[in-house]
Amino acid sequence: MTTIRPAHSDFARRCGLALALLLLARADTSGAEVLQVEPPASDGVVHESKERPDLLDENSPRGLRVVQISTDPGMISHHLYPESPMFTPDSKRFLFHRMPIEEGKLGSFWVCDIDDDFALREIIDERGASRPSVSPDGEWAYYCLFDSAKRAVQWKRVSLGTFQRETLAEIGGILPGCQRELRSAGGLTSMSSDGKRICTVAQPHTESPGKRRYAILVFDVEKRAAHVAFEGNHEFLNMHLQYCRSTDPVLSHDILVQHNHGAVQDEKGQLVKLTGGEGADLHVIRDDGTHWRDVPVGRDGTAFCTGHQQWRGRMPSVVSSMSVRGDVRRHRLHEAMPVATDETTSHKGCTIPGTAYNDLTREAPETNFSHFCMDASGMHLAARHDRCADNPDVKVYLGSCTPGENAVLKVQYLVGTGWRDLAKGWHRGQSNKPRPIIAPDASVVLFHTDRDGKSEIFLVDGYTLP
Repeated sequence: MTTIRPAHSDFARRCGLALALLLLARADTSGAEVLQVEPPASDGVVHESKERPDLLDENSPRGLRVVQISTDPGMISHHLYPESPMFTPDSKRFLFHRMPIEEGKLGSFWVCDIDDDFALREIIDERGASRPSVSPDGEWAYYCLFDSAKRAVQWKRVSLGTFQRETLAEIGGILPGCQRELRSAGGLTSMSSDGKRICTVAQPHTESPGKRRYAILVFDVEKRAAHVAFEGNHEFLNMHLQYCRSTDPVLSHDILVQHNHGAVQDEKGQLVKLTGGEGADLHVIRDDGTHWRDVPVGRDGTAFCTGHQQWRGRMPSVVSSMSVRGDVRRHRLHEAMPVATDETTSHKGCTIPGTAYNDLTREAPETNFSHFCMDASGMHLAARHDRCADNPDVKVYLGSCTPGENAVLKVQYLVGTGWRDLAKGWHRGQSNKPRPIIAPDASVVLFHTDRDGKSEIFLVDGYTLP
């Protein structure tokens, strides 16, 4: 059986598949488990949307519609990273994040019902809630809460029908086999395509903040148990975990992992440098801690991972935005299949012997693409085209891939975002840049922008796929 290669086996030997489960109360003699249930976070819906034809220009396709979904003057609204499945499978509802402008107020997560005139409802309001993931059947949104006082993480879900919340399990104290407590857990979550597992990033406690460790914590929904699938050093501080969206029973266990080579933290654990040298690379690991692989992109001194990558829909390949040094086309989208590696071949990116990648954007007239999102089929995407010397606007593009091997991306301009970067520093010093999101069925595209003074969410439809 393939196992984690020696570089990671020390943790595997010590922690293995360490399980931690706190059973919830059983109130009757039948043995049926009684979950802790909480009422909905809000009583009803609000409607804020308005048409925004002024965002269209002479280059926008005819028949296009732009709707501003969020307009509350007291709230900042933006959608989630595509690592967390945010759409219901019918593409009719999606989750997003809101933060009050007033300092000290908590942010919360909301759901938008497109067919109900863009009705908005708050569904998660707890302090410290992670980015939720919508289950493959569209019935639940799963998330976790870390309690810093108890050093414990609660695994929770909210019904997208009744909007009641349920606590599935609480895991805390010593991580079995690791002899260390959880320091923190949460942030982004990603759910497996069968709806049986959800993963997030955890930090085991270390004596020195400057020597932090980062782990992949996997929660089994059916068993109500969690285990650590992988632990790495400070270079794994920004893993952007993503479950493979394939419904294949084997591939559904694969998790995409970002590895920030050259990252530097100071003695207090604060970020000094995000990457260095030849930049980040991408790996895949099975959620039981075995079968380590590399995605052969970047790491050649010319192409660098930008930190924006995604599984190509339900396909087993990965698409990554690459910053190409000395190329007038700047950011490109490279696709590659994960490959098994060992100590002599891992971390070498596209120079791993016998591997190849496909430049999806090799025929695109403009390729300054950064954030992007694939639809479920893996044939269509929405992408953000960054500013450049001859165009000061951040634009939203739609793209479609040709069928078969060595696909080529055909692109089409949609709208300019008018992004102003007024919210720089809104989260750990990062700008709230427009991040286009395409629905699973490619029927609508979302983006957010601060063009009117603060971040709001916009929807685009009425287009024809290129």
